[in-house]
Amino acid sequence: MCNGIVESISNAFWAHTSAIERSFVLLLVLTLVSTGRGSGCVRPYMVQNSWVNLTETNRGLFPAGTVLQYSCDPGYLPDGPSILTCTTSGRWSSEPPQCIRSCIRPSVVQHGSTNVMDTNRSLFPVGTVLQYSCDAGYLLVGRSILTCTSIGDWSSNLPRCIRNYGKPGPPF
Repeated sequence: MCNGIVESISNAFWAHTSAIERSFVLLLVLTLVSTGRGSGCVRPYMVQNSWVNLTETNRGLFPAGTVLQYSCDPGYLPDGPSILTCTTSGRWSSEPPQCIRSCIRPSVVQHGSTNVMDTNRSLFPVGTVLQYSCDAGYLLVGRSILTCTSIGDWSSNLPRCIRNYGKPGPPF
């Protein structure tokens, strides 16, 4: 019964619309269909020094709502969002992150400190500068500033803090 009513309304609509209006309606319907359930995102490109959890095994389109998480290989940090979502427009929420070389946290300097505020951090991006100083009564031996280089090494060896016997300690 409903199909007959819908068909009658549809026929009446088409009979009273111009060719331009019909073209517009057809274009609108095609646009809605192309951005609907049949759409998806193409497989994103792989990023050097990374891997991604592809839960979808298909090699075609990933459906809207698919979430991919990129992870960088050891010694690399993501530069950009590491989680991508396939949107209803058929595009990923962002480009995959680039995985940039990084330096591993240096050892602790006994009787010294550094300008690093985040004590849980294990990797530092290229260009990070660490500045060391020694506790009162100790002298710094070596360079006080280390920089993470583009090859993922620190610019010099870790300094040491040695007891300064030449100066009197704090008064007792």
